[in-house]
Amino acid sequence: RSLFILEADWVLAWRNNGMSLLRDASAVVRNDKIEEVREGAISGDMTRVKLAGQVLVPGFISGHTHVCSASPTRGIIEGGRSFARPLELVESLDDDEMDALAAFNLAELLKSGCTTQVEMALSLRQAQSYVRIARKWGVRGYPDGMIPGIARLFPIWFRREDKALADSVPGTLKEIADNLAFARQVRADVGRMVGRMVGRMVGRMVGPAATLALSR
Repeated sequence: RSLFILEADWVLAWRNNGMSLLRDASAVVRNDKIEEVREGAISGDMTRVKLAGQVLVPGFISGHTHVCSASPTRGIIEGGRSFARPLELVESLDDDEMDALAAFNLAELLKSGCTTQVEMALSLRQAQSYVRIARKWGVRGYPDGMIPGIARLFPIWFRREDKALADSVPGTLKEIADNLAFARQVRADVGRMVGRMVGRMVGRMVGPAATLALSR
């Protein structure tokens, strides 16, 4: 059983049905859960982490992330250029390279204060990479893989005739089965995570994203 105290110059805490900024406050953490927040020091012989000059805040939730694809497309989407080729290159990385990229981008999210991510990975491989890193670091997340995955998506999206869409059905059904198995495995085996599924509806034009959450 782990027990320690975080001592910060400021703590943003929930008080009287609202957020309050507490000066020189302490937070008791037991078994990875904040048990108590109070103003002033807490007496006792416990391990203390002093956060001088820091503001301790609740972890933010990022409601839409693509951890493996964040930095490779930065500046491209904003500039109006096609992001297809960078995303294809990300998908071509081996597992170790993809994990290194996921770690880089996840570290950036954590430094921003987003300790929980709704990770809409662009493929099953990218979802698996996110889970490997997030699990190692004790991050809370809601991972899923996009269907169709990025390796198959663009030929379907930008098709000139619907035969490409009809021909894609067997591969898409296999992706659905593989992603469903992965989501169930994540729910069963990985703490702090809930596996989901995300499908992108592909009509004649680019369709909206649809999220299919598994029943608990």
